[in-house]
Amino acid sequence: MFSCVSLRATLERKFDEAGVAISDRDNVIERMAGHLLASRSDNTVAKYSHQVKLFKDLCAERHFPCEPAYPIHVAMYLSSLINSGKSDSVVTSAYDGIKWYHNISGSKDPTDSQLLKSMLECAKRLNSKPIVKKDVVTSEQLVTLCDMYGALRTLLL
Repeated sequence: MFSCVSLRATLERKFDEAGVAISDRDNVIERMAGHLLASRSDNTVAKYSHQVKLFKDLCAERHFPCEPAYPIHVAMYLSSLINSGKSDSVVTSAYDGIKWYHNISGSKDPTDSQLLKSMLECAKRLNSKPIVKKDVVTSEQLVTLCDMYGALRTLLL
């Protein structure tokens, strides 16, 4: 899950920048971190945290800054997901997770870029699976099936 330690460090830095000096600082920071994480459901936080971890791993591997990240680095990450055939929902989760991480940590949001919005559209076009609807069963087909199997005693209705 999202590193509460990282979030606490961000809040501590924000407290220092604002000159906040209170006696129960650690307790307030801990509660604030919990409240920030509770702004999304546990499953959403877990999904976003996983995507942020993967993005941070890529940044560390390529020696890119990840907080704040540059839009081109996020675009490279999303492009790698698209190239590996990940579904558009995975690419969107990665985008949303990186956006959430930067917003919750108070960093400049790299996802506010037309380049990244175009990457999301690309993922939808290239990696989405078309909906295959099943044929409708007609009343004539149902009558035919009843005529064929109606006499069988093992048929469950």
